[in-house]
Amino acid sequence: RFLRAYQSLTPGAYKADFFRYLVLMKDGGIYADVDVMLDTTLDSFVTPTMGFFLPLDAVGQQVNEKFCLWNGLIGSAPGHPYIIRAVERMMNLVLNRADLYDMEREICRNEKHMGETWKT
Repeated sequence: RFLRAYQSLTPGAYKADFFRYLVLMKDGGIYADVDVMLDTTLDSFVTPTMGFFLPLDAVGQQVNEKFCLWNGLIGSAPGHPYIIRAVERMMNLVLNRADLYDMEREICRNEKHMGETWKT
């Protein structure tokens, strides 16, 4: 199923996103886009007990909209439930041939989750 979902994705950026989630699910770690510029060190906010983090999308905040979560910086412990759920959901959307609107509607439907909620 993983391979079939991966091969179904176009463009390549979607494949990169999916691959990133799979690696984080299996091995854990921190992923950052090459152009991410932090104001501080990761040590200042990533604690030894933190299992997952993912920032809110700044573009959405600038136009007073909730574009949900930004995948340019992600940290996860191996097998964390949030990353497992992201992989499962992405696979189901891809294999069921959902479009971008379906994906964003599903991801953004619960507005009560704010930044700290995603840091566990």
